[in-house]
Amino acid sequence: MTATASLSARKPARTEGWLLAGFQFAYAAWYAVCFASAVAHAKEFSGFWYIPSVDDQFTATEDVYAGWAWAEPVMWTVGMAPMVLGFSLVASVLTLIVGYAKGRRNLFAALIGGLVVTIMTLAFSLTPAGLSVAGWLID
Repeated sequence: MTATASLSARKPARTEGWLLAGFQFAYAAWYAVCFASAVAHAKEFSGFWYIPSVDDQFTATEDVYAGWAWAEPVMWTVGMAPMVLGFSLVASVLTLIVGYAKGRRNLFAALIGGLVVTIMTLAFSLTPAGLSVAGWLID
């Protein structure tokens, strides 16, 4: 009787790709929550919804951070979003160029989805409204 060993080459799990895609989706959602929180906080000063800006008539003489527990994380998230999203965009493009998800449709779809979400969030953070709120928070 002859015994044969069957060794199959298993594909690596590609955990890093899943982490990258998950980070992109999570950061986009977190950015949306922080942006909405900042605009809602500006509403407390004016009484209506508007896009705040540096030295606007409603908050020019106010301390916008007083009594706002989420001021620090919101300021850092909205202010640093273009840089974080820019690095995330570069990571996504390089991951797709080198064929990291080759042969894995689910991972490829997740990476493409993360890339699209990153581009959309980056584009929004660079609009006049996004830059205005970021400047208002940093000021």
